[in-house]
Amino acid sequence: MPRSHLDRNELIRSSQHGFCKGLSCASNLLAFLENVTACIDDKLNVDTVYLDLARAFDKVPHQRLLLKLKAHGVDALVCNCIKAWLSDRQQ
Repeated sequence: MPRSHLDRNELIRSSQHGFCKGLSCASNLLAFLENVTACIDDKLNVDTVYLDLARAFDKVPHQRLLLKLKAHGVDALVCNCIKAWLSDRQQ
């Protein structure tokens, strides 16, 4: 199977689970829990930061986001889909 542009160009870390085939929010949570449990077993401190990204795309300048995606070589069809998805959103 051909690798995606993001994989080929190492634009996504292995810890990224969103938008990756075979990975999900659930697998991300399980990996996180495994890491925290290992730290606790080794008597290490664990710091956690929670972020609310529910309105993240409303705060990003949409044109700038699209330009950056194109600059990273994201396919025009994908960029057009993202542009359409963002078009009814307000900043």
